[in-house]
Amino acid sequence: MSKVLSPGALRGIARRALILGLAAIFGISPILARAEPATCPGLAAAWPGFVASPDGEAAPEVSFTDAAAGARRLADFRGRSLVVNFWATWCAPCVREMPDLDRLRADVAADGIEVLAISEDRQGMAKVDEFYAASGIVNLPRLLDDKGALSRALKLRGMPTTFLFDAAGRRLGHIEGTAPWHDPDFRTALTACFAGT
Repeated sequence: MSKVLSPGALRGIARRALILGLAAIFGISPILARAEPATCPGLAAAWPGFVASPDGEAAPEVSFTDAAAGARRLADFRGRSLVVNFWATWCAPCVREMPDLDRLRADVAADGIEVLAISEDRQGMAKVDEFYAASGIVNLPRLLDDKGALSRALKLRGMPTTFLFDAAGRRLGHIEGTAPWHDPDFRTALTACFAGT
């Protein structure tokens, strides 16, 4: 069975092909022409949709709402690696992967990894609560970016999109579209990605 590549993966492949082609034309070593560092190479191999962040920029200092704790920032989670997923109740692919993200949070907590699923629903926390109750989501905190400030700061292009940040708050990369959170090989690559930072 063939695997369908996400738009992000296709862009990454096209970018690499362009860079290697230009390197060949101008006689530059392909090693020197790499577009991005070898951040989380195992994750990139396990899921072609992973796009590494070459500059390791810091998490934005923008707040979002935590139903249990009020206003929060990604910096509040320093010391833990972060899987930050943006989703909405009206986004069918988002809804499909939420149970897997809920299980992932329980499975990787002992590894120092925090999984945050931040809703972009404009109808408020009540919409998130309703979805969590109907879907049996019990491990993920109820989080909301109802004004879209955090998603704008991260230049979110669509949902679902997941950003990875190391324990120091540096961005490692992102995945546009769904990911195989339930797949053991993918989870191994994910934890190895964070362990290597």
